[in-house]
Amino acid sequence: MKIFAALLFALALPVARTSAADLDLHPWEELVVQDTGRRKPLGTFAHEALVKISGRDPAILADGSKIGGTDFAFATFYATRDFTDEPLILVSYRPLVEQLGLDPARKRFTRKELAAAGDLAKTAQAAAALRQAGQPVPRLNIEAQTVLGRLQLFVDLYLSVLNPASRAENSATRPLNIPGAQARDLHVGGDTDNPITRQSIRF
Repeated sequence: MKIFAALLFALALPVARTSAADLDLHPWEELVVQDTGRRKPLGTFAHEALVKISGRDPAILADGSKIGGTDFAFATFYATRDFTDEPLILVSYRPLVEQLGLDPARKRFTRKELAAAGDLAKTAQAAAALRQAGQPVPRLNIEAQTVLGRLQLFVDLYLSVLNPASRAENSATRPLNIPGAQARDLHVGGDTDNPITRQSIRF
C-alpha cells in the first residue's frame, strides 16, 4: 500500500531517538516517497541515492564497516549519524582528484575534505560559464559539477522525504518551507525557533 512521506515521518519518530543499526528497517522499505515528481518505494529511493553519492550500495565507512541504502537514508533523515567525516562521496576522475589536492590513490572522500577543496566550486562554475558561451566543456569541469551534485544529494535526500517542494529552493540561506520543529541540528544556529535552510542542514 502506498503511504505518503508525512505518514512515514509520523510513524517513524522513534527512529530519531534511536540508532538505525539497532532497528529492523526492512518493513519500511516498501513505504512510498516522492522523488523529483515520481513515487517510489523507500528502499529503492535509498538505494539509488547511495549509489549516486558513493557509486555503490552498501558503502564502506571509515572504520571498515558497511552501511546500506536504507540505513543511510534513515540516519540522514533524522540526523542520527554525522557523515561529515565518512569517505562516501565518489570522485572517480583522477585529474580532478589531483587538481583538488586530494589523495590520488583514493576514489571516495569525506564532505569535509571536499568542502576544503576550494577549486571544486570554481571548476564546476566554469562549466556553466562555458556552456552559456557556447564553448566546449572539458571533462574536468563536467566531473566537478557531478561531484558537487553528489554533495547536494545529502541535502536533497532529507528534503525529498520531509518536503519535496523545498528541493526547488536553490538559495543556501533562504528559509525552507518546512513547518514545525525538526531535529535541532537542522535549524539555523541549532535553535528550533529559527528556520531551516540548505546551509543549516548538516549531515
